[in-house]
Amino acid sequence: MGGYFQILGKLMTFGLLAFFVYRTFLKSDKPAALVLMLGLMIILEDYLQKAIYIPGLKVGSVRFSEIFIVYLLIKDYRKKQRYEKYESKTIDSLWIPFILLFLISVFVSHHKFIAARNFRFCILDPFLVYLIACHGFDNEDDYKRFAIYLGVLVFLLAAASIDDLKFHRIWFRGPMRIKYEFFGKEFKGRYGSFFLNPNFFASFLVLSLPIVFTSILYFKRREKYISLFSLLAGILALILTWTRSVYVAFAAGVLFSSYYGLLKVVNFRKIVLLLFMIIGLVGAVFPGAMNKIFYRASTTIEEQIGDSKVEHSRLEIWRHALELLKRHPFIGIGLTETDYRLSARHEIGGGYVYKKGARRSVSGFGDQPHNSYISLALWVSPFSVIIFLMMNYRVLKLGRNVIKNPDAQAYYKLFSFSAGVAIFCYLVVIFFDTQLLVRTVNSLYWLLFGLLISVYRRVESEKTILTA
Repeated sequence: MGGYFQILGKLMTFGLLAFFVYRTFLKSDKPAALVLMLGLMIILEDYLQKAIYIPGLKVGSVRFSEIFIVYLLIKDYRKKQRYEKYESKTIDSLWIPFILLFLISVFVSHHKFIAARNFRFCILDPFLVYLIACHGFDNEDDYKRFAIYLGVLVFLLAAASIDDLKFHRIWFRGPMRIKYEFFGKEFKGRYGSFFLNPNFFASFLVLSLPIVFTSILYFKRREKYISLFSLLAGILALILTWTRSVYVAFAAGVLFSSYYGLLKVVNFRKIVLLLFMIIGLVGAVFPGAMNKIFYRASTTIEEQIGDSKVEHSRLEIWRHALELLKRHPFIGIGLTETDYRLSARHEIGGGYVYKKGARRSVSGFGDQPHNSYISLALWVSPFSVIIFLMMNYRVLKLGRNVIKNPDAQAYYKLFSFSAGVAIFCYLVVIFFDTQLLVRTVNSLYWLLFGLLISVYRRVESEKTILTA
């Protein structure tokens, strides 16, 4: 039985690849190109470790997604699409010091080649994705297709995770999967699909599921059913990650959505009915899931403060990382985990010891701070955190302006609402890990960030035309 599912999974993957390639190059479908770019990052580059290798180089080769990024940038700038100096220009100007601080962290790093590589993947590629997204799409239908295509990608990733639950393997046995198994890094009943790390997969779903969820409330017939199946598969996969930070993000997202204009864009009765249907399905498919969710939610605080059976609690790791940050109040220690370990060992007395071939952290230091804000402050600069938060405040404010605009089209309001909630939930999730600096996750974040700006610019430009 497992062999048939594996063959079916491979056929589905190759079939969707052919579909997105067809839509991208023969139909000039930009939404399809963006989702294809995400799929290439996750499956082909990160999981299967495939790239275009430059002779003489073992690392730092050209990624397929980077070719797509350049291709899309060229196409966008050929259109010569320009906007007036709206409020979003403030965000564009904040990118300059943000990138400069990352560049400085490369030069202060002990391992400049690795730091330069991290700069390329952590900030340069996402910045280019942001530029592409800021140009937006040609019309409202393109934003709708993007939501559907993103849902299809979620379904594919979720199907791989569910298959891993049943048969303990993913359709393609890539080198990263072998590496995780060799080092015993399988997450003991937690499933991360092609991301392998369930925390990274959960963060990706936190960003994508709000887009899919609100699409169900707007679409009709075929598109509604596609989005519904994608949402249900994504929720099941999200449960299989058993990521505690998602529970915190969900609670914060519910509160934020009520402030962000929930009742102005969707029907409250439809939301309640859909939520009850999802809870019923989860209870039917995973009878003990709700009990386990409540148990893991109840132990969230215990793990953070160190009362559970973990080597080092998050709180302890954060406390030692902040102690190290006091010694670098302006410029960070460098853009690599090695810089963090070296600084911990030489400046604070932390680091690692080896017992029976296994690496153990001592003095409360982990291999990283496990908090994106602390990581950004410590590796780059505390000023980078301030800039990052200012950018997010600005973009969420733009989204709320679209929602409150009586002249904006209905789906623009809905997309702005779902993208804004997704961004806010992501800002909560990254408080507990370093997904902000993970390329396969932050690319979707910056993509939604830029698309939200593009919707605002489009609404403002249509408003200018109407009042002219």
